[in-house]
Amino acid sequence: IGGMILTHRTILVAEDNIINQQILSRILANEGVEVLLAQNGAEAVSAYQEHSAKLAAVLMDLQMPEMDGYEATQAIRKYELTHNLPQILIVAITANAFMDDKQRCFEIGMDDYLTKPYTVKAFQHTFAHHLQKLNRFSDHVDSDSGESDFV
Repeated sequence: IGGMILTHRTILVAEDNIINQQILSRILANEGVEVLLAQNGAEAVSAYQEHSAKLAAVLMDLQMPEMDGYEATQAIRKYELTHNLPQILIVAITANAFMDDKQRCFEIGMDDYLTKPYTVKAFQHTFAHHLQKLNRFSDHVDSDSGESDFV
């Protein structure tokens, strides 16, 4: 696969479906990513609050029990604002490919939108597109050359 920009980083995966958790975990782990799992939106918000300093991104399912991905994203954005934190990359992961869903994701503060089935290429493209936000707490960009050590 080669070259995912997230090697040695941690991603929070908020997904209630066990099979989807396994697929996402395998894709990310194969690229050297540490995966932190949340079963629902409420767990995702708690995990974000506890681990925000080490997280590079959040992959957020939209339809989950207790608290859906929309509510969880709003809670994370409110927490960031309240605690003066830079915004983490939040990518919606969903089976829904409707434009209304995609528009709502952007309106509530998500940064991107991926539909199932997932491909490594789609993740690579999405993460490469949002490289600056991925490096919000990181000094992995060489300031002299401007090059990232995540290829």
